[in-house]
Parts: sequence; C-alpha cells; structure tokens
Amino acid sequence: ADEKLTDTKRMYDSPIHNVTTDSIGKMIRKYDKSSKRTTLINDDVRVYKGGSWRDRAYWLDPAQRRYFPQDMATDYIGFRCAMSRVGPKTDKKKKTIRN
Repeated sequence: ADEKLTDTKRMYDSPIHNVTTDSIGKMIRKYDKSSKRTTLINDDVRVYKGGSWRDRAYWLDPAQRRYFPQDMATDYIGFRCAMSRVGPKTDKKKKTIRN
C-alpha cells in the first residue's frame, strides 16, 4: 500500500511519520522534521470577501472568497471603517422649518 502512495501524484508533499514498536510493545513515533516538503499555504496571496461597487451580485455574498496578490492594488477594493456615534441620540437644537 505504501508503494502505491509514492507512485501517485499528490498536490503537496505531506510529512512522513514513522510509528514503530519497541520490544515491550511501546509505540515509538518519529516525526518528519525535514524542510523538503511543499505546502498549500502561500504568503503571497490574500483572501478578500464581500463585494465592491463594481462587482456582480454573486460576489456580494460574504461566503464567496477571492484571492488577490498582496503586492497589487486596485481602485475598487477598500475597507469601510465604522464606529459608534458619540454623544446624544438627538440634537437639542431645533431645526429650522423649510417652506
């Protein structure tokens, strides 16, 4: 079974852990500490969710994810900063009535 795993193409090289037992039956675990593995994690790409004024309705769903290189910028992706209102809920000054 192990020979078949090495012959198949994998998306990335997962760590190879060896588990053996000693003479009294105690398990000895040897973890793969090599740095030769590749990974699916990439620090060059960022995920952004939600939509902008330029997107179709599909991308407005927060469950949809898109990936964008971290060193690129666009004129349609930004951040909205929101905060709570400070002060009383109503103005004590009376507004002038417009005719």
